[in-house]
Parts: sequence; C-alpha cells; structure tokens
Amino acid sequence: MAKRDIFYDTKAGRTYLFVMAVVLLVMGLVLLGLSIALKNGGKNGFWQTLILGVSSIVFGICNLVALKKRKLRAPETYTDVEPKPVLADTHILEEPDELIVVNPTKMNDPDGSVQLYRKEGLLVFDNQRIPVSQIDDVSMTNVSIPELPAVYHLLLVLSNGQVVHIPAGNDLNWANEAMKELHTAIFGS
Repeated sequence: MAKRDIFYDTKAGRTYLFVMAVVLLVMGLVLLGLSIALKNGGKNGFWQTLILGVSSIVFGICNLVALKKRKLRAPETYTDVEPKPVLADTHILEEPDELIVVNPTKMNDPDGSVQLYRKEGLLVFDNQRIPVSQIDDVSMTNVSIPELPAVYHLLLVLSNGQVVHIPAGNDLNWANEAMKELHTAIFGS
C-alpha cells in the first residue's frame, strides 16, 4: 500500500500548499514593485529585491503546478482495524464472574473494563463478545508516537489472526498488572 503524503493527499495539506503558493506569488509581486521603487536607490538593493521577487514568483507558480498535477488519492484505510467479533446469540448476560479494570480513568465506561463470563465462555469488552476459546494470547504494547505521552493497549490475539486492541491508559504499571490479571483470568496461570 502506498504511503500517503499529508500535503498532497489530505484536504488540509492541499489547502496549506495553495495558500503558501498564493503567499509566494503576492510576496514576489511586492518584491518586484519594491525593486522598481529602489532602482534609483542603488544597484545592490535593486538586484537583490528583483532576484528575490522573481524567485518567489517562480516558486509560487511551481507549487501551483505541482498541486494541479498531483491528483488527490483516496484516504488510506487501516488494515489492522478488524470488525468486532460478535456471537450469534445476543441474550443479556448476568453479572460477570470476573471484572478486570483495564483503564482506571474509564472504569465506568464499556471500554474501561473487561468482563469475564466463565459459564458462557465469553469475554466482553466495549460491547464486543469474544469467545474465550478463540483467544490465543494476551500481550501489551505502547501505541503512542515518541513525541507524545505513552498510551498502552492490551492485545488479544484470536485464533483467526485477528487482534483486538483494549486501551489501557497511560500508566505502564497499571497496564502491566491488568495484562497479568487478564492472562490469569483467561488461561488460569
């Protein structure tokens, strides 16, 4: 899959390039006018502003031509986002046998905890019903980029190759303990 260019393949990027091209053109015209005004003021000022004005106009035109030639590509779809696994029966479940708080800041939200129903063989997270028999592994990863604070996710690897991401917040120790607790609840040790 081709990598997206944020300047050419997004509406905001294309708008930014267009505005910059217009600014370069306007700045070039102002500098050309200034060079004509400075013609009587001395040779150095005239030639410097003339060269800056012409180069600014050339760069502005080049940006507009590149923007016109480059077609906007369709937005990239994420391949790691899979449809949520749902069981065929949708009966309402009773109280869970085990409740594991994954993200303490969202404890009361559907995506803040994982409920385990041993009798039904289900793990429920964010209204997703995942059969425990399909879970092959539980792990943890940091999904943030280096410039931002850490954001940890618990990963449930299913037998069909699908990976379910469970956001666990920003605390490494909490995420690690939640992963251990979830692993113990599912696999027993």
